[in-house]
Amino acid sequence: MLQGRWPNPLTLDAKNRFALPARVRDGLLEKDAKELMVGVLQEPCLYLHNEVQHHRFLDRTFRHLGETRESRKLKTYIISRFVPVNTDSQGRITIPQLLLERAGIKKEVVLLAQDSRIELWPTEELDRLEAEAQSGSLDDALERVFAEEQEEQRLLRRAVGPTGEGEVPSR
Repeated sequence: MLQGRWPNPLTLDAKNRFALPARVRDGLLEKDAKELMVGVLQEPCLYLHNEVQHHRFLDRTFRHLGETRESRKLKTYIISRFVPVNTDSQGRITIPQLLLERAGIKKEVVLLAQDSRIELWPTEELDRLEAEAQSGSLDDALERVFAEEQEEQRLLRRAVGPTGEGEVPSR
C-alpha cells in the first residue's frame, strides 16, 4: 500500500505520456492486468485507480446517491469523467488531452499516493494548496478534524467503560 508524495515530479512527453515509477506501477497493477482508470472529478487533479479500486470507488460513491433522476445523472457524470488507459512495455501511460485540460495539467505532475487511488496534481495547483496550508487556513481545518477525532475517542471510551462493558452515559 502506497502513501504520500512521490519525491520528484513526473514530466509528460510530447504524446501526453509519462512513466509510472515501478514501485507505484507494482502497487497499482494486479498480476497481468495492464488497464487502469484515469479521471477527473472536482479537484484539479487526476485520479488513477486499478480496476478493483475503481469499482470500489464507484460502489462507495454510488451507495450514497440512491436512484432519483438527479442521482442517475450524477452517476452518469461521474462515469463519464473516467477513461481506461493501459501501460505500455516501458510502464508509461497516455493521458487523454481532454482529461489533462480538465485537470489543468500542462507538463509536470506530482504524484500523491493514497489508500484507494493515486492522485496526479499539476505542480502549480499543489504549490497553491501548500501555500494555502502555510497561510493557516488548512491548519485550522486540520485542528478541527483532530479535535473531532479526540472527542469521538473520548465518547467511545466512556461508552465502553474501564471493564470493556458499556456504560450508560448520564445526561
